[in-house]
Order: sequence, then C-alpha cells, then structure tokens
Amino acid sequence: MTEWLNDDNGNRASVAYFGSHETAQKALDSLKDCEDCINCIDCKGCIDCKGCRGCIGRAYVIDHDMSKKHDAKVVLEAIMEAAELGDAETCHEFARQALAQMSK
Repeated sequence: MTEWLNDDNGNRASVAYFGSHETAQKALDSLKDCEDCINCIDCKGCIDCKGCRGCIGRAYVIDHDMSKKHDAKVVLEAIMEAAELGDAETCHEFARQALAQMSK
C-alpha cells in the first residue's frame, strides 16, 4: 500500500514515488498556490496536475503581476513545457498572457 503525504490544499506526494518520506515532504513544500496536484515539484498555481516539474499554472499566470519582463520570460518557458506535454489549452492561455505582457 502506497503511503501518501498531503497538504492543506489537497496536494499529495507518494513516498514510494519520491523514494523517501523526507523527499516527498520537500516536494509538497515546494508547491506554491497549487491545488489537488499529485507528485509535483516546484510548481506555482497548478490545479489537478500529475508529476509536473516547475510548471506555472493558469491560476498563477492570471493572478500574478505580469508587469516585469522577467515574468514574461518565465511564462514563455512554461509555454514551451506545456507544448512538450501536449497541453494545448494551457499552452494557448500562456501564449495569450505572454503576448499581452510583451505588447505593453
């Protein structure tokens, strides 16, 4: 039976997946404003993701202050990752946000 660690936002990390209780807890602790994600690391604003690494979810992009050029670069990197994963809806949303930022 798999041991799961949970946080207050419904995110879960499998001890078996991460190899140790400590590593699974670090993965959970690395999530910012994520909800109902499973086995993710270093993500921001994701909802219902599985096994993501360093993703920036739509909730983060929409709510985050996009006034800095650096933020647009981060969004473009997320577009590339979403495209690699074949997530067209997320890719489209990221592209719209990045283009709006760059046109300022």
